[in-house]
Order: sequence, then structure tokens, then C-alpha cells
Amino acid sequence: MRAEEAGIRSLEHCLPADCSEARLLALIAELNNDRSVNGILLQLPLPAHIDEARALQAVAAAKDVDGFH
Repeated sequence: MRAEEAGIRSLEHCLPADCSEARLLALIAELNNDRSVNGILLQLPLPAHIDEARALQAVAAAKDVDGFH
């Protein structure tokens, strides 16, 4: 079942593989601060040049869909 079929609005942010860690963290911060966003899911694994633990910890606990917090 797709998110839309379940009544869930889903937005996908596809970043290039060479995206900087700073850019990813900035997007996570933006989504954390967006009241219209209820959950954030990072697709793992992340590219090797990005600190996966840092990125996962950047997701606000209240919006952590995977429950890593």
C-alpha cells in the first residue's frame, strides 16, 4: 500500500550521492522545524562520506520514524 492510499502525505527528498553532510544536516534541521512534517525517515545506508550516526542523531526524536532515538 502506498502512503497516499493510507491517507498519509509523503514527500521524498532525493539528494545526489555527492551531497555534502552539511547540506543533509541543513535539510534535516529544516524538516525538524517544519510543523507540517510529522516524521522523518533517512534511507540507509548513507554515502560513505556522511557520518551516519550524526545524521540520525540530527533527526528530532519526536519525528524519528525509525525510532533510533
